[in-house]
Amino acid sequence: MGFWRGFRGDELTSLQAEHVQVAAGEGMSCFFPRTKGDRQHKGVTFHAPALARLCPVSAYLDWVSLAHIEIGPAFRSIDR
Repeated sequence: MGFWRGFRGDELTSLQAEHVQVAAGEGMSCFFPRTKGDRQHKGVTFHAPALARLCPVSAYLDWVSLAHIEIGPAFRSIDR
C-alpha cells in the first residue's frame, strides 16, 4: 500500500485500522488525520482501487486477517 500510493513511513505507522474502509474487489479508502501536505489540519482521505496484479487492497486484507487486526494501528511491529 505504501509503495502503490507513495505514503511516507510516518503516515503508514499512524494509520488506524478503523480509518480504513475496504470493499473487496472494488477498492479501499484510508483516512489520515495528519499528513505532510495537509496544511489545514483536517485530515486527508486517499482512495486505492483494486488491481488485477500487485493489489494493495487484497494485500491489506491479507495482512489484517493474518495479524488479527480490528482496531488500533493497521501496521504494527513484528518479531522474527
